[in-house]
Amino acid sequence: MKKLALVIVGLGAVLQCAAAEEISSEVLVQTQTSWDGSALPAQNLKTPELTIVRTKIAQGAELALHKHQMINAGYLIKGSIEIISAEGKSTVLKAGECAVELVNKAHYGRNIGEGEAELILFYIGEKGTSRADIVK
Repeated sequence: MKKLALVIVGLGAVLQCAAAEEISSEVLVQTQTSWDGSALPAQNLKTPELTIVRTKIAQGAELALHKHQMINAGYLIKGSIEIISAEGKSTVLKAGECAVELVNKAHYGRNIGEGEAELILFYIGEKGTSRADIVK
């Protein structure tokens, strides 16, 4: 019985080592600028708050023109979207790609792909600050 226990413990250690070798990391974005080349603003936060949001955009849907007061970035899980600034600059994201959003600049996004687009958005700002404000 002791030999069986040693074999099981030994097998567990081998499996843990094998799993550790399968772990990898990849930096997706590290930047001081948004997707249009604008410098990200300095942040002096008294009460920083990180918010992570899953957003789904139906095929053909278009978001309203809006601004963000805080630094944020998105990772597109599936689909294809276009982000367009009020000045007419644009960028296209495909599944697996990231974008660092514009800060205090009007822009909107639209789903240009087949089917639903799904993305994860990361916001860092002062606690209580709106993540997006509609521009009229």
